[in-house]
Amino acid sequence: MVSIAELVARWQSGEWASAVTPLIARVTPADADADAVIDAKVIYQESFDEVEQLPSPELFLPKTGPLGLIDWEKVYSAAPNAWCRTDIFDECELSRDGVVVVVRPDQYVDAVLPLDGVAALESFLDGVFLPA
Repeated sequence: MVSIAELVARWQSGEWASAVTPLIARVTPADADADAVIDAKVIYQESFDEVEQLPSPELFLPKTGPLGLIDWEKVYSAAPNAWCRTDIFDECELSRDGVVVVVRPDQYVDAVLPLDGVAALESFLDGVFLPA
């Protein structure tokens, strides 16, 4: 069994994003933006002013549009701040160990998977999407 500290280290190193990126690429047309089919976002547990966007994995900083500009609207903070008093991890009773939440376009939460559930995510995606 993988320890929580190891899972967090894998996440922060980008190992999780590296494992998931090919799964997303399988269902995304080659000529489309990286987030055309699956819009991946990350919510860090640090406060807003402590979150560093640049070290985030490329999965959460895709280059999109005709100019290939970085989409900065995919990295969020969960901790309460001046704009929001709630913490999404507390509000939705999500594990502080980290989770992957799969949300459909109609905002239905379809799956909540642990960070070490890359195989479960792959199985889920294979059951929902056709290869591009």
